[in-house]
Amino acid sequence: MLDSKSATWCRIEYWSASMTVEDPVCRNMIALEEAAASEAYAGWTYFFCSSRCHQVFKSNPRRYGDPGLPPRTRPVAASPDPSSHKT
Repeated sequence: MLDSKSATWCRIEYWSASMTVEDPVCRNMIALEEAAASEAYAGWTYFFCSSRCHQVFKSNPRRYGDPGLPPRTRPVAASPDPSSHKT
């Protein structure tokens, strides 16, 4: 089952093998464990039902990567304490 808290149109942050996901190219629902391929794009992992769908996605990921949704927030390294710098 597609969990809306962790995936949108097959954009997945956390997943388990028992999940069902939607191929972003053909929109077929597939069991994650049966995915033919996966691709990381814009901080998300997408899964595909076939190598053909994977290749179509790779040729134009913005078209299928749902660019209208905000990217996942990534952690940023903390800035060093300026008082610890030697001058």
